[in-house]
Amino acid sequence: MYLQHVRSVSQLFDSILKERKSKPRLCLIDCTFNPADFEKLVAIKPRALNLRGCRGITDDGIRIISGIDSIEYLNLDLTKLTPAAMRSIGMMAGLKYLSLQESDITDELLKALANRRGIETVQVNRNPRVRLCRFARWLALPF
Repeated sequence: MYLQHVRSVSQLFDSILKERKSKPRLCLIDCTFNPADFEKLVAIKPRALNLRGCRGITDDGIRIISGIDSIEYLNLDLTKLTPAAMRSIGMMAGLKYLSLQESDITDELLKALANRRGIETVQVNRNPRVRLCRFARWLALPF
């Protein structure tokens, strides 16, 4: 199940829960989240979650998302992230792909991922305050 450009997040989540699809891929570009929406994500257990440009993405919301072990792909392009949110993302057990393009992140925010193993790809393009060579060194990658 791949859904795109959904505006009513709460209604969408209710319908997914009724269908009981196993580990769907959710593409919720430019949506607005309410605090209760994050709790519904826990019940849905998506494998892939694209929140590009979504509003209402809070530290508490990211903390809730970080507890969903089924998430392997997370797209947070065009969202605003804090150090607390990055620490939560760094603790995601099953995460393999993370996209943070145009998310106004800094080297300091990326430090939260420095000790994280298992992530295969981190996209940080179009973030002028990120020095990729420094990030690669933190992850012990050849650069």
